[in-house]
Amino acid sequence: MLLTRRRLLVAAAVAGGLALLVALKGCRSLERVEVVPVPAGASEAFLAARVALREAERSEDPEARSLAAAEAARALELAPGWVAPARLVDDLLREDLRGLEALAARRADLAGPGRTAGAQYLAGRLEGDAGEARFALAVRIDPDLAWGHHGLAWSAARRGDYGDAARRQRAALARARDPFERAYFRASLVRFLGAAGDEEEALAELEEALADGELAAVDRVELELLAAELELGVSLGLEGRRGYRRGLTLLRERDLTPAEVERLVARMRAFASVHDVDALELQLALAAREGALRDRLRAELMLDHRPTPLALALLERARAAEGLAPAAGPVLRAARFAGGRFDRAVDAWLAGLPRAVLDADGLPRDPRLARVVVDARAWAAAREEGGEDGARAALARLGDSLVAAGWFAEARAVAASLAGGSAEQLDHALALEGRAA
Repeated sequence: MLLTRRRLLVAAAVAGGLALLVALKGCRSLERVEVVPVPAGASEAFLAARVALREAERSEDPEARSLAAAEAARALELAPGWVAPARLVDDLLREDLRGLEALAARRADLAGPGRTAGAQYLAGRLEGDAGEARFALAVRIDPDLAWGHHGLAWSAARRGDYGDAARRQRAALARARDPFERAYFRASLVRFLGAAGDEEEALAELEEALADGELAAVDRVELELLAAELELGVSLGLEGRRGYRRGLTLLRERDLTPAEVERLVARMRAFASVHDVDALELQLALAAREGALRDRLRAELMLDHRPTPLALALLERARAAEGLAPAAGPVLRAARFAGGRFDRAVDAWLAGLPRAVLDADGLPRDPRLARVVVDARAWAAAREEGGEDGARAALARLGDSLVAAGWFAEARAVAASLAGGSAEQLDHALALEGRAA
């Protein structure tokens, strides 16, 4: 018998059966829990469904999504009444904006012979807050249905009672029927513990989950992501730096979905900004795999550090990969400035503004923004005339206008261009850089 601190204790296994005696934290008596494993074939089919769904999310491949639905249906055929694949089928319907259809089907089950604890849970989760009564009913019908306890934990979390949510989630974890359910329920437990401020226990639960020898690769990636996000959010630097290193490994070695990449990088950037971490490693980790999103994020990181034409090249490659024309968003605008295309950057931004914010001359109604446009055009005209002194003076005025308008990344790009002449011009460039920074 393995006893772990502040954890669910498996007290004994009954010979010749699958009943477990489980002691919950704080309980004086043992609670008998009947755990009937899911048939191996059903677990394998549902694993195939999750792998296909992850591929669909990563590559937006409709065939992979169809395969996910087919494998989930096969899992249900092999294990009728198993909640996990039924949930996935409902979620696919909801993503197709067919949630009402899914709810109607679940309610129809409750009107016929399928009025089981699992059916109560499946209907309840589609009903939102109103479904909590169904979760409680599911637990009364079948106290050993893990998903009923999970539903009650979810409801407690929605109310902000994370302590109760964690307690109920432990009850769900005790009743997990296959490796996916163990991973999923423990991940939920970790989130509830983290929300309750018990970061140490949450991290300990994650370590135990990752040590599960039956953990599938697709579930391991999601648990590793959760671990990185939790560690990055811990106030102490040691755990945070461990999460940062874990995040770098995930970005380099794992097939993450675009949403996962964006979420993870956002947390890593926030951590790096507070804890003075060099973002160069993050740029290199993003570069380890191809993708338009990774190019965009690399460009943003480059621009955070310094103006560089590489950022513009990355953004243009990302837009081309997505089949999109160049846009006038703030990141691309800053990248165009970093590439020295000051007038083109301003003109592209101006072309994207709605007519309502422009005056009769086609300039922004905001006088600070109008000044940026005027000074950018004056610089371009001075450069065309070939007068170096006039162009530098116009560029200095543009830098001042950019700071006044709050375009700080753009002002830093102008400062870099100014730093190449006399000592006086260098002083002006340094002053502009300091104000913008």
